[in-house]
Amino acid sequence: MDLDQPPERRRADAAEIASVAVALAGLAGVVILSLTDHPHRAVLLTAGLLFLLSGARALWPGRPWFASRWRWLDVAFYAGVGALVWFFSPFTATMGVV
Repeated sequence: MDLDQPPERRRADAAEIASVAVALAGLAGVVILSLTDHPHRAVLLTAGLLFLLSGARALWPGRPWFASRWRWLDVAFYAGVGALVWFFSPFTATMGVV
């Protein structure tokens, strides 16, 4: 982070670094939960991360790294996919039951 930049740019850089860190931590959490035989929790974490990205995209000005061209289409997409993942998540809880 360059201290010669204006404070707004430094805040934007910090927010971008934080969002990448949260996304990577969430991905690591999904992998760890999957490897420790908790697929339902991993799917719920995925849905939660999608809802978090949806909210971040709705509030974040400009075009962050996880954005496409239209803000509200991004919000609808992330929220819609998160809702679908959450809706179908109970099926992962019964995958090993035969």
